[in-house]
Amino acid sequence: MPHLGTQQRTPPPTKESLVRSYVLSLLSEPHDGSLRMPSERTLAAQLQVSRPTARAALQALTTEGRLVLTPSLGYFAAGVTK
Repeated sequence: MPHLGTQQRTPPPTKESLVRSYVLSLLSEPHDGSLRMPSERTLAAQLQVSRPTARAALQALTTEGRLVLTPSLGYFAAGVTK
C-alpha cells in the first residue's frame, strides 16, 4: 500500500457554513443602515439548502451579535434600529 504522507484534506464546507458565508458577504457590503436579510425560505431556495439549515445559520449569527431578529419582520444587520 502506498504511503499517503501527512497531507490532510480539508473537509467540504457544511451547508450551514455556506449560508453563513453568504450572509456574512451581505453584511460586508455597503448599506444605508437598514439591511434586511433574505428570509429563511429565500435563502434556502437560493442556496439549495433546507429551511432548518438556513434558520440554524441565521440563529447562530444572531447569537454572535451580527444579526437581530425582529418578530414578524425578519433578520436585520445588528446595530440597525427600526
